[in-house]
Amino acid sequence: MWTPALRAVEFRWTDGVHTPVLPTWEHVVVEQLESFTYECPRCSRSTTSVHYGPCDECAAELRVTVAGAARAVDGPAYEPKLNVTPNAVALKE
Repeated sequence: MWTPALRAVEFRWTDGVHTPVLPTWEHVVVEQLESFTYECPRCSRSTTSVHYGPCDECAAELRVTVAGAARAVDGPAYEPKLNVTPNAVALKE
């Protein structure tokens, strides 16, 4: 069962003023997340996980087939269009 991670906003009375106490994530523990069984959206096999997504086998296959290597791309330097005047506002009289 899903439960909200943040509690409702609380107020603290300090120096005659109601001050909101902002919620924190300190009380959220990863081990509290519940696993659930669902059908893999890619291969339709039954899988169990904390988050919805492809099963481990499909995720590994996707990393191999879709992942790309980082590379440097050289492109032409930016050239402003001829109808654009640099500092047009400063030159306005």
